[in-house]
Amino acid sequence: RGLSLASRPGGRWVVHHVAGDLAAVDRAWNLLFKSWLPAAGVMLRDEPAEEVYLRMPEEIGWDRFDLLCCIPVQ
Repeated sequence: RGLSLASRPGGRWVVHHVAGDLAAVDRAWNLLFKSWLPAAGVMLRDEPAEEVYLRMPEEIGWDRFDLLCCIPVQ
């Protein structure tokens, strides 16, 4: 299935669960980066944000998503 092994840096992560359509995923990322992070006063780490799929689109279709938006913070 095209799996690979990778190491992830330790540290704190902001995690937000999203279940819904693509617009809901977009709203979640916007909320995190434009509202929550500035208000919380936390700084981003120099690592990429990630989407962790709880259910794969093959299971529930590409019009619905069930995932975690994950942002590495200091």
